Amino acid sequence: AGFHDGGNDFNWKFAAGAGEIAEAFRGGIAAYEIWNEPDATPRPFGFPTPTWPGPGNADWEGACGAYGYGVDYGNAAWALCPRQLATITTNAFMAIRERDPDARVVAANLLLHGDDGWVAKEYLEQVLSAGAVQWFRQEKTAVFGQAHPWDLVGIHPYAEVPENGDLERQLASFRGILDRAGDSSPLPLSE
Repeated sequence: AGFHDGGNDFNWKFAAGAGEIAEAFRGGIAAYEIWNEPDATPRPFGFPTPTWPGPGNADWEGACGAYGYGVDYGNAAWALCPRQLATITTNAFMAIRERDPDARVVAANLLLHGDDGWVAKEYLEQVLSAGAVQWFRQEKTAVFGQAHPWDLVGIHPYAEVPENGDLERQLASFRGILDRAGDSSPLPLSE
């Protein structure tokens, strides 16, 4: 409930490291990507039954502490719940921009998976509504001259075929999610 992460030692170390990297490479990096494919499939509400989540049945908040990603499904140890990614991204963005004001930051970098990419889409909506992002919008928009703690929102649309319109349709869907949140960030295919 809100943006209170003062006790998260990893978060602050990550942000400090991002700031150090930005200072060392100031002006020499095209963009900094914060995390890679954090959107592993969460458990469904009522786990263990039903045994697999689907659109609207993902326990995103439970993934922020009640259980760890990958424990039951045997993979995705790198994943972060949306609220955690929002906090890490917000702090890393501020640390990077403090050391290199012209740096560009790529957030999300979501793997498009689940039927019609539902996991990445719901995950992105959760990140956009997270306390850290809302705090940034209220407290830091004037400082940084933008409403979100990133410059681009990366997606990894594997298996989407450009020739049959799937890729264009998915990009339009993600653009709609960002537009509804007042985010005009470009959508690079970061993989």
